[in-house]
Amino acid sequence: MSYNYKFNGHPAPGLTANISGAGSLISAPGAGRYIEIHDVLASESTTLRTNAVDGDILIYVPVGSSNLSASITGGVNNSIFSTAGNVTVTYSNVMDI
Repeated sequence: MSYNYKFNGHPAPGLTANISGAGSLISAPGAGRYIEIHDVLASESTTLRTNAVDGDILIYVPVGSSNLSASITGGVNNSIFSTAGNVTVTYSNVMDI
């Protein structure tokens, strides 16, 4: 049985990442895998992007807690980058099937 949201409708977050200021928040998960973001906490407004400052925008995050009703994925083998603030993300590292 899979514990993956993709298969059973329930997220299984168990990983967290945080960063102070702009930079790489979550490293690329590897070939055939992707990141699913479930919740975001931010001390100031920030934008989460794939790979780098000029990557695709995933979400604009206002100050405070953003409890997402649906997960956001960053695409296969993409890292997640934050543009500002102290940011904490709850996420899953999922295999693409």
